[in-house]
Amino acid sequence: MTEDERYKQLQNEKQTAINEANQTYDNLLRENTALSNNVNDYLNQYQTTQSGIYDSQLQREQEKADLGKKKAEEEFNKEAIASKNAYYDFANPYGVQRELQVQQGLGNSGYSETVKSQAWTAQQNRTAQARATMNQAKLQFDEDMKDARLNNDVLKAQLALDTLRMKQDETLRNFNYRSDMMQTRLANSQALDSEYNNRYNTIWNQINTENQQKEAIRQFNKNYELQQNQLKQDQNQFDAKMQYQKDRDKVADNQWEKEYALSQQKINNSSSGGSGYYGSLTDTTGINLNDNSQVSTPYYRGTINPDANKYGTFSNGYQPKGISGHGELANTGYTWVMDTAAKYGEDAGKTKTVKQNVWQAQDGTLWYWEGRENKYKQINPNEYNW
Repeated sequence: MTEDERYKQLQNEKQTAINEANQTYDNLLRENTALSNNVNDYLNQYQTTQSGIYDSQLQREQEKADLGKKKAEEEFNKEAIASKNAYYDFANPYGVQRELQVQQGLGNSGYSETVKSQAWTAQQNRTAQARATMNQAKLQFDEDMKDARLNNDVLKAQLALDTLRMKQDETLRNFNYRSDMMQTRLANSQALDSEYNNRYNTIWNQINTENQQKEAIRQFNKNYELQQNQLKQDQNQFDAKMQYQKDRDKVADNQWEKEYALSQQKINNSSSGGSGYYGSLTDTTGINLNDNSQVSTPYYRGTINPDANKYGTFSNGYQPKGISGHGELANTGYTWVMDTAAKYGEDAGKTKTVKQNVWQAQDGTLWYWEGRENKYKQINPNEYNW
């Protein structure tokens, strides 16, 4: 997956998380709005229903008052009719009262008129009293209805006040819920931003680390390739030097064989006299020249250098082609000049100048062959005048 694809995937994951969170909060807010609407609808319905109950109660009181007033009128009418009937019975010239007055001789007397007038007055008073009673009853019913209407208005006002208070409580609850929800939503949004910023930084650090690793691998491979090329060049140079040295060794070996043959001839020629360049080979050392582990030169007689068995020898048969701990040797083409003296033979003790080849071991150190000690000796490059 490329870097852009990883960043794009992270962005998609972030957007998905935001969308899911927004959908959750939107659903909660919609549910809260629906709940608040339901509460308000219920409160409106409650107010309407309760107000209807109050109106029904008022209507019932009105019906009772109307019925009471109607009964009062009926009672008045009954009393009025009864009083009129009583008067008419008293004043009827053919009635019982009239016959009693006639029998008593009072039929056309002043007393009769007076009684008649009194009967009329009593009838009027009775009717008036009945009317007053009816009016009082109606007035009382009207006052009761005023109280009922007032009480109904008070109940409705209290109902409206209670409904308003409950609506205000619901409005406040709805506001607090939405406010808390928006704050929670904001906090969640900030948390998502922080989380995905951290994840972005993690990916950024991972990509940087991967790029650094890739660059380190590239540099390693490049350096390794350069080292391999350098090793090949060094090997080629070493092989060339070795080949050059072999060629030089062949020339040197041929020259040495000639010199050695000449020295052997001198030894043979002088052996009868007991003196010569090398002198006798058997008088003091006891070396068996037929033993390949033994060395006999004008400068050294004894056991061959141990490195000869490990690296082999040049054509002289005793000088090793390498040094333990330093590796094989290659001729540098330079020479080491020193003064030396033979230990054996006719020139024993005589000093002469000798040029020795300068050899380079595989570890880069420089050496020359010291024939008197049958070993290589290291050269300090700072002391060598190239």
